[in-house]
Amino acid sequence: MKPKISVIIPAYNEEKFIKRAIDSVKRQSYPNYEIIVVADGCADKTAEIARKYVIKVFEIKQRGAGLSKNLGAKHAKGKILVFFDADSIMSKNLLEDIHQAIKRSYVGGVCRTFGDDEELKTRIYWWLGHLYNHIYLLPHALIFCRKDMFRKVGGYDERLKIAEDSILLRKLMKKGKVKYITSSFVKTSMRGHKKKGYIKWTWDVASGFIFRSKRCKEYKVLR
Repeated sequence: MKPKISVIIPAYNEEKFIKRAIDSVKRQSYPNYEIIVVADGCADKTAEIARKYVIKVFEIKQRGAGLSKNLGAKHAKGKILVFFDADSIMSKNLLEDIHQAIKRSYVGGVCRTFGDDEELKTRIYWWLGHLYNHIYLLPHALIFCRKDMFRKVGGYDERLKIAEDSILLRKLMKKGKVKYITSSFVKTSMRGHKKKGYIKWTWDVASGFIFRSKRCKEYKVLR
């Protein structure tokens, strides 16, 4: 039997998106997976909606991406962990491609990302991001790794307000090879980029990674 993959979906006020994220996981060609939703300080019906489709749903009062992801990992039964943004969808064979990467001795990795609309600037933005990932790998909307390696690097730094996935990826890279999957992909919501501006959004993410500080400005709430 193929190893179980735990898909962990942290969600803050994502009642409009959580079902489509869950549905995209349930459409996967890979048969052995579980879904874990962590409602992260939600004031809407995210947890209520998730419970209609997922058995493992946890609620925490304190907001924090690293905190919610570590909680999901704590309850995960899979040997492979996938951290997946609640406002995104994954292509049908992504979990299978993740399994194949781990099988080929990668300790973790990321996949190609697209926006969830067809606007020209959205397509250009992610095309440039794809080119950049061949130079310097950064996660967007999804990151995966072996569970034993996640524990070995200490999981997520819960002090960080942004760029927690980038920091985790850098720690994984010190332990072994990481994979950039391009045969499968995720599509993610562009609401943040559009409301904040593409340049400002990118700078906030980049500065959070560069300075690696809990003092970095947190994402503005867009829900």
